Order: sequence, then structure tokens, then C-alpha cells
Amino acid sequence: MRNLINPAEAETWQNRSSRTVVAIKIYKKPKKDIPSEVEILKSLPQHDSIISILAYLRKSSTLRGDAAVFEFCPFGDLYELEKDMWQKNRKSFSEESMWSIFSQLSAAIAFLHEGIGCRDPKDGLNWRPIVHRDIKVENVFVMSLGEKHDLSEIIIKLGDFGLSAYYDPSQALMPGWFGTTIMWPPEQTWEGREAKPAGDVWATGGVIHELAHGFPPVVNPQLTKLLLKDKTGYMHSTWEQGLRKQFWEAMSERKPLPINADSHEHDSRRRRPTPKYSDELNQCMMAALDMSKEKRPTAGELTAMVEEDHAAFLFRKMNIESDRLIAESETLLEEMGIGSLDGGYDESTSDDPLREKDLV
Repeated sequence: MRNLINPAEAETWQNRSSRTVVAIKIYKKPKKDIPSEVEILKSLPQHDSIISILAYLRKSSTLRGDAAVFEFCPFGDLYELEKDMWQKNRKSFSEESMWSIFSQLSAAIAFLHEGIGCRDPKDGLNWRPIVHRDIKVENVFVMSLGEKHDLSEIIIKLGDFGLSAYYDPSQALMPGWFGTTIMWPPEQTWEGREAKPAGDVWATGGVIHELAHGFPPVVNPQLTKLLLKDKTGYMHSTWEQGLRKQFWEAMSERKPLPINADSHEHDSRRRRPTPKYSDELNQCMMAALDMSKEKRPTAGELTAMVEEDHAAFLFRKMNIESDRLIAESETLLEEMGIGSLDGGYDESTSDDPLREKDLV
């Protein structure tokens, strides 16, 4: 094995003989028990949209500690992809790629929460619900970009299960100061850190929101800091910068912005225009981002909604394209002096001496 890169969270290694590339997460401090993310991933049946764990190594001398071996996603994560697309080509995600990402990500959480999508139906019996608790663009990895320029064949994998847990309503509090607070739903607050399945649904909508707008469905935390800095007694002088950032992101108002509008309000975080997406895609995203957790769909309901609305979008798009082709053909026929495509026959324009009345 040889190390290809060495970032903070994981290392990428390649087997010298097979040339197989894997991602390895190293636990520097030896653990008495197997990490919960390893335990959870090893217990899961395989799913196309969930990162696969290949092995867990105890006290590896080569890797200098315990290590989890995962399948490698060669195209990084959605955060890197979005940034590269805009910086290099001034491109945003197409409608087709957004549907593809949304359907795969919603299917992933429906699998985790409800066991929907098990290859063997028996695996879904007596399912233990799992909450991811840290869904964000940085944790959605890109396995393939596909063959099409619009990225409609993109293949993504939900990964980094470091904060995941089997869901128990009586023990839903997030541990310590962990988590990406800017992706929390409205009901998950700094004081009440309960992470429930509805929070994963919100974060899934948040990923789509960020891919469209360039920022999560949250009022700018810097603005919140300016407005509330002198009105809150939470802050401690001993808090480090990272914790302060988490605090202001948790305190910021949740504010989803539609993605089917012709124009959008000013936001200092907006670094690029937001494309105008379809009403159907907007409807699915806004459902996932419903401010009320009671009205928010479950992961299974969201998956069904995305499938249904995507089909409706494709049908509408097909009809529009069909109407366009018919209109172009009729224009061409008119220019050539030929009748329309409606099946009618215009005797006045025909040069054929054999008329219908002559056949009586």
C-alpha cells in the first residue's frame, strides 16, 4: 500500500499490486470499542447511495493506529465540485443534475431511517432507524460524473457517519459541541440539541438549497452576530473561534429561499447567480425545508415525492419539446407551400386534378 494524499480527515491509499484505491480514516487514539460509525456501516446492507466500508484494522503499524477502510470516490465531494464548476467554467448545477442528486440523497436517508430500498426485502424487517446527523455538501461524495455534460448521470454517496447513531427518541441529544449547526433544522436549537430523522430531511433539502444558491437556508450568521451580540448571555470569553462560529450559525434564523424565481434578494454570501429551476424541483426542496417538523415529509415520503415530481417535470418537458418540434415543422411546411400537420387537406392549394368529388 502507498499513501497518495494526506488530508486531515482521511488518507487515500493505493494497493501496489492491484492498483485499487481506497480511502482510509485513521483513529490516532486507540479505541477500546469499535467506533460507532464503523459498527453502523458494517451492520447495514449495501445501498447504492451509501458509502461502503471495506474493512476495519486494529493497531495497524503501517497506518499508525486503528483504521477504517472505505470505497474511494475519485471526484471528491459536492462542495468541491460546486466550487470547481463555478471557478473554472462559470457553471452551476443543471436541473437534470439537481434531480439526480436529490433522488439519490433522499433515497439514502429513506434507507437509513426506514429500510426502504433494501436489495433483499428480508433485510428491511425489524429495521433499526439510523440518523446521520451531519448531512452537508462536504459529506456527499461523488463516485462518478457520468457521460453527459449536464451531469444528469452523476453518482453520489452519502458518507462520513462519524456522528450517526441508531435513533432512540429518548436519547436524541447531540454529543458535546459536535455537528454542523448551520445545517440544523429550526427545531434543533443551541439549548435543545435533539437530532431527529426530521433533521436529516431538512439537511437534505439544505444540500439542494446550497447547490442552487451557494449558501444554506439560513440568514447570514454574520448578520445575526451583529444584531444579537449584545443581547445574549451565552458567549464566554474562553470559547475558541470554532465554537463561536457554531453558536452564531445555530442562533441564525432559518430562511429557505425558493429556486424557481426570476430574481433573488441580495445576500452578501451570493457569489454567483441562482439559476431558475422548475416549479416541481422547488416544491420538493421547500417541502424538505418546511419550517414545521410536523408538516415536513418523512424520508420515505420525500423520496416518493421526488420520484413523482421528477416524472411530472420530465413529462412536461417532453410535451414542451414535442410542441416545439411540431411548431418548427409546420413553419417549415408553410415555407415549402405544403399543408399543416393537423391531417387536413386543402383542396384550394392542391394541383391534383383528381378531386374527392370525382371519386363519387
